Amino acid sequence: MLLVRECIDLNQLHSFIKLHLGAASPEPADVETLRMELADLQQKCNLLMGENKELRNRLMQYEPSPEERAAE
Repeated sequence: MLLVRECIDLNQLHSFIKLHLGAASPEPADVETLRMELADLQQKCNLLMGENKELRNRLMQYEPSPEERAAE
């Protein structure tokens, strides 16, 4: 193994493992970017849910209710 052949002290080995196995914490700039993206996506989701609700209400004006369908 490459790590065995090289003389790497434990601190370097620990850093290497954290970096390559995903245990390293993300950079603060990356975290802030992800937070902004999350907020943007949550806002878009809320807008789409509101639009969906409005469209469902409009659709209900044209479709008979389940009770009316059962009476037919």
